[in-house]
Amino acid sequence: MKFVKMHGTGNDYVYINLFEGFDDSVPVTYDKDGKLLTVEGEDVSKVAIKVSDRHFSIGADGLICVAPSRVRASEDEKNGADVRMIMFNADGSEGLMCGNGIRCVAKFAFDKRLLSPEIISTGENTGSCEIKAETASGIKTLKLTVEKDKASEKAVCTYVEVNMGQAILKAEDIPVKVAEMGAQAMIATDDPLYGADVPKGAVIKRMLRVDGKDYSVTCVSMGNPHCVVFMKDSKGTLINDSLGGDVDGLELEKIGPLFENHPAFPEKINTEFVEVIDDHTVKMRVWERGSGETLSCGTGTCAVTVAAVLNGFVKRGTEVEVKIRGGSLYDTWLETGEVLMKGPAETSFVGEC
Repeated sequence: MKFVKMHGTGNDYVYINLFEGFDDSVPVTYDKDGKLLTVEGEDVSKVAIKVSDRHFSIGADGLICVAPSRVRASEDEKNGADVRMIMFNADGSEGLMCGNGIRCVAKFAFDKRLLSPEIISTGENTGSCEIKAETASGIKTLKLTVEKDKASEKAVCTYVEVNMGQAILKAEDIPVKVAEMGAQAMIATDDPLYGADVPKGAVIKRMLRVDGKDYSVTCVSMGNPHCVVFMKDSKGTLINDSLGGDVDGLELEKIGPLFENHPAFPEKINTEFVEVIDDHTVKMRVWERGSGETLSCGTGTCAVTVAAVLNGFVKRGTEVEVKIRGGSLYDTWLETGEVLMKGPAETSFVGEC
């Protein structure tokens, strides 16, 4: 199986090409509804587990398959897409969305010329182009920055802005079982900090009991569920005293699984622990469900940006630099409710296994 190892700010995946007719195409089978079943004759979940192993295989946060969209954008401008992302976590579970992963999907599709000639020529001639990508959490619009590679003299994608869609705040849609959180809300959701698009009962500054301790948390879905835990504000005031204020010193491998598997989160949860630096900068570490700690999480930085607004640390519409272990991403929660994410997409190496 031929593959490309790629990463977005250190959040790395193994990418394979499911488009037929290319020299690195991987044979696959789908069920009648388009669910991916096998790659090269082997169960795709088992392949994801195998290639993600950092000791005995390639090593990655998971497997991402780049496939033709089930409805092409040229056939249906509203509901179609130019490419499809099918992602699996390192434990073999299928993921809904990955912000870093989808940026690399855009680069993979452009650089391998899997897109229509019109899109490719627009990127080559103007230095930018726009595509739509089908994901398990809906169709996402991506704006690609294209530059000429000095070695190959070929135009390649280097940077991607993604419209990640609406931030989901309704508890049952995230999903969060509020009754299982184990503590009462600190404040009501009619606080003046919140906009009209924040639903009643949103999980904002609610107390979550984890292993006998209460934590103030804010929950957001960006196509997959996130629990955001602020550790200290820009003045150095501790928000969750038991955690301290040093995100780098947090024993994430101990506390992360406790949040991930909490009964309040029926589909498990991604958890971000955050320091607020100033009114447009935050620093975070993330524990991803199914993968553990990763160097970056695109949907996670978006969730943190939304949570920072809801907690009064950042103004709505402000571009926020979210510092993660793999670099920085730049996110904005728009007044429309959509979240924009900007960041690089990079190829690490290519190979065959």
